[in-house]
Amino acid sequence: MNGRPGQNWEIFLFNTATQEYTNLTQNSYDERDPAWSPDGRKIAYSARSGKGWDLYFYDLETGQHTQITDDLAYDGAPAWSPDGTQILFESTRNGNLDIFLFDFIHQTITEQTSSSYADIEPLWHPDGTSFLFTSWRNGERQLFQQEINGVDVRSISEPGEEPCQVSFLYNSASIIYRSDSLKEQKIIIRNLEQPNLTILPNPYSQNWPFLVKRNQNDQLVTLRTVSGITGIYPTGWQLSLTSIDIDTHYKESLLKLSGEWSQPSCRSTLPTQGLSWEPVARLNTQTYIAHLDIDQSHYLRHLVNIDARQPVLSSSVVPSFERLRQHIMLESGYDFLGTMNDVWRGLDHPDKVLISWHRAGRAFDTRDWFATDRQRLFIAREWLDGQIYFRLYILAQNQDGTKGRPLKESLWFTEGRLVNAELREHGGRFQVPSNGYFVDITELASREGWTRIPALTPPYGNWKHRYIDMEFWHYEKRSSLTWYAAMKQVYQAEELNRRYNPQLLLSRGYTWAQLVTAGIVDPEKEASCRYTRRSYDAGCAW
Repeated sequence: MNGRPGQNWEIFLFNTATQEYTNLTQNSYDERDPAWSPDGRKIAYSARSGKGWDLYFYDLETGQHTQITDDLAYDGAPAWSPDGTQILFESTRNGNLDIFLFDFIHQTITEQTSSSYADIEPLWHPDGTSFLFTSWRNGERQLFQQEINGVDVRSISEPGEEPCQVSFLYNSASIIYRSDSLKEQKIIIRNLEQPNLTILPNPYSQNWPFLVKRNQNDQLVTLRTVSGITGIYPTGWQLSLTSIDIDTHYKESLLKLSGEWSQPSCRSTLPTQGLSWEPVARLNTQTYIAHLDIDQSHYLRHLVNIDARQPVLSSSVVPSFERLRQHIMLESGYDFLGTMNDVWRGLDHPDKVLISWHRAGRAFDTRDWFATDRQRLFIAREWLDGQIYFRLYILAQNQDGTKGRPLKESLWFTEGRLVNAELREHGGRFQVPSNGYFVDITELASREGWTRIPALTPPYGNWKHRYIDMEFWHYEKRSSLTWYAAMKQVYQAEELNRRYNPQLLLSRGYTWAQLVTAGIVDPEKEASCRYTRRSYDAGCAW
């Protein structure tokens, strides 16, 4: 996690038995999509070295990086054949995303799928004769299977499952994947040869599920998102590598690391060694760089060349905001944060929400969804820690592949939900992703420590019915502070004590738990000092 400023997504090798990790790629550009070779000696990945995305592999024995493809189109998501002589990958060589095959022996590339919709994320069947892939060719995200160099395609998953993060079960005919349906998130084990289906509950947002053998028992190994410790909403994510015994439901934490993680590629070792597998994950080592902006003086600072009502932030977060603004401009070609809907809401702001990070100068709202450049903005719905979040994308101005990546998730469509009963029930519906190269604004914000909040649900709101409760435009930087500690950095204590005393806030509908979370009261006094909405213990002095 010792990332330098400006560092990008890189490939790390972790051994959960020794708790050791190695940075395999140390470049100034992004590397993603790690995949183990069958013999465990190489790791294929995709990287954007300047002109566009190509495939590479890293030799674990020699430490050498070798470029596999060289094309102006996007190449990504490599998948090794069982014998290690071929690689399937996704590419935009024909305009939109399709699946191609690279043969190491003959040095040839052949097209495997051809569809007007995106075909992505190939997964080689253990028998070597067919492969699985994800596509929207039926109008929604589904899994399909096709023979190598064949034309017949059959659907694997059911409509509405929204399958993602697929892997095979230790060389069997069954697969395991995460389902992000309209109603819930769950993990599914599906037999490809028989109509057998096992559904595992997923109450903790388990990501990238793998099923391995440990001590003769089935172990579900996942990355689990865990919310931060300050504020009502998480300030970041700690991703915990967790092992769950399918029979006994016993959970064991294998690894806990802060940062942005995804896309592990697992290699199991001998059963006698227990569960000692090595995930390769992409890590954003710049996510938590708050220490770079340490400033002993804190004040409210006016932002330069920003079109917004009261463009003011706390001086301690201005450097990270300016870096984010420049990074989005560099990647997308647009000064997206040059115009914003809302930034600072002072103590006298008429907003009825008193405990707001806008008031602390640590939040901003991007331009409205219905702005003139609406056709460039897109959102995707996500389950995180049991709550609904939205990810924000912008279409890159430069579409030659040097900026952004193709979209590989279903977008979220909300129009018509007020008059359509089905859309209203779910708050919208999934939509086929658009072609082109997109910049993930949410990801860039996360690199600078600016995090999202979940869409509002009752009793605080209802994102399914009210557009304003979706909150996909809102970003905060809490820097591990409680809200009240952040407020005390930029306001006088006397004024805060007068405006934010517990009795006043409780009379406005806030709960004792909310005051504790916000740092307004000391949680150690909770046992002796009890507050309710209508009563106040005069024996407790605040």
